[in-house]
Amino acid sequence: MTMLKSAGTVAACLLLCTAGANAANRKGDTSLGPKAGYISKNRSALAGLVFQHSFSDHFRISPEISYAFRSNNLDAFIIDVNAHVPFAFQGGKAGFYPLAGLTFNSWNLHTPPMPDDVDVSTHANRWGLNFGAGLELRCNESLKLTIEGRYCLIKDYANAQVTAGIAYVF
Repeated sequence: MTMLKSAGTVAACLLLCTAGANAANRKGDTSLGPKAGYISKNRSALAGLVFQHSFSDHFRISPEISYAFRSNNLDAFIIDVNAHVPFAFQGGKAGFYPLAGLTFNSWNLHTPPMPDDVDVSTHANRWGLNFGAGLELRCNESLKLTIEGRYCLIKDYANAQVTAGIAYVF
């Protein structure tokens, strides 16, 4: 139910953006901002920071760093480098982008505390692939909102992620 409320809040923010925004993606655009969402592997919250740079109107690179909060005795540190192929619509105010890229996940499995209160953790570091898509809305020259879904194909730690973000465009 809270995911539904979050999705509704993001949708409301997207609708409140101004109508006078410029193109959704332009060559040379660079943006930076936070993202938050849900990760399916441990059924928990995900938070991170996204940097994007557009090399053309239809190609950009998006390195990201995220943390999957501990739930079900699992948490993770995640680094992604994705390529986006954005397409503008609604007169350039909005855009759709498929994405593909590489991911590095460092998952921590926390065992229950021992009688002497020692938390024992084991790590699993994995490389994998990302596939997904996103929607973005350009609110004005320097602000955009995004909603993104992706599937991370990783041995033993495959997961789906749904995130929403806000970014400053400079």
